[in-house]
Amino acid sequence: MRNSDIENWRSSLLPPTEANEPYTSQPLKRSRALISPPMSVDRQHSPSKRRRGDGGGTELFERGNEQEAPREEATPRPPRSIRLTDATSIASSSPSRTGYSSRSSSPRKQLFGLSNMPEGQGGAEVCTLDLEDERMPTELVELLLHLEKPAPILDQHMRPEFEKHYKPSRTAQRWMDSTLYGGERRNIGPTPHPDFVDDIVRQARECDKSLLDEGAWSHMVYYPLLRCIVESRRSANIDELLVVPCSSASIDPRYRMAGAPFKKIDFAIVYAPRETSANDHLRLLMQEAPAPEPSLNHTSYLGLRSRPITLSVEVKRTTDSTDTAKLQLLTWLGSQWNKIDELFPLVVPQISSPRRPAYILSLLIQGHDWSLVASSRDSDKKRVLLWHKFPLGDTQTALGVYKIVQKVQQLAQTALVPYCHLFQP
Repeated sequence: MRNSDIENWRSSLLPPTEANEPYTSQPLKRSRALISPPMSVDRQHSPSKRRRGDGGGTELFERGNEQEAPREEATPRPPRSIRLTDATSIASSSPSRTGYSSRSSSPRKQLFGLSNMPEGQGGAEVCTLDLEDERMPTELVELLLHLEKPAPILDQHMRPEFEKHYKPSRTAQRWMDSTLYGGERRNIGPTPHPDFVDDIVRQARECDKSLLDEGAWSHMVYYPLLRCIVESRRSANIDELLVVPCSSASIDPRYRMAGAPFKKIDFAIVYAPRETSANDHLRLLMQEAPAPEPSLNHTSYLGLRSRPITLSVEVKRTTDSTDTAKLQLLTWLGSQWNKIDELFPLVVPQISSPRRPAYILSLLIQGHDWSLVASSRDSDKKRVLLWHKFPLGDTQTALGVYKIVQKVQQLAQTALVPYCHLFQP
């Protein structure tokens, strides 16, 4: 069949006007009406417009002088969100002037704000660990001087074991130094086995190399080492301390320092007596404390309610801001001071010569490095001071780990155990 025959056949079927038009393919998709006329439409021929506002925003509706031709309905759409003006946006996003906003300012600005609070309203300040600073309590100066004294790091009875264990290594000569060993070392607690310490070093290096987060460091390095240090003394019947992971423990709002944000810590070393009479005494003190949720600490965290905190532990990565760590410890320890003020009248009748603690202690762990951070209060007992920081050791080498163990056991012997006496019958 020829093309001319097809055209003649089509002409006989279509109306004359359509038969003469060339054939073009039509799109299968239904066309939609334009929301607004094209830009090329002449202004004088465009229909008049009026604005009508509703909950969905401002829309343009067309009105012609003549009756509009019927057109297909557009697909229904949800109402548009209201666009706020610049003034409204700033007002809604800015913090309230009447309350303290910890989210809107950096840790450094928050520390500055706490240090510049007017006298009589409290406040807090981060101080350099200067033993000549007259604001540092004498008891804290004596503790730091004690920690600075040369002391054996390893148990003399384990010297043959250390020399044999590290003989194949390139550091064998280090472990032959006689000043590392002493018989009196065991008085503050057991010395960990070299296999355990080597594993801690390997795990710490893996965390550092793989850029792992705080949680990984805590599970792989910090908690195993803390538990070894503390519970080895407990097993040897030297003291009654325990390590409690408490990264979700929140500060009770009633004890939060004025102008301070809410902060948390990662671990707490607590007093957990074995004897029934001592535990009964702690429960009695807890019930006498005026609180909706009775607790011996400044938090209602279940694992810490009936166990007084003797040492708080804050964990940070090496790359984390030091100001953030300072703010966390300053806020946490400041709240602990407020709780001590509440508990002290309750424990006074139990003590022959009552005296408030001169300082409270904490550990700051940043990556490999372990440091001691202390808190005290100024003479007016309102301003909290944070003394930052005294290095204890590191987890980069086995010797660094043994230094950590020895220093923390010294702290437990000379500072934490006396603090526990406040809570004993």
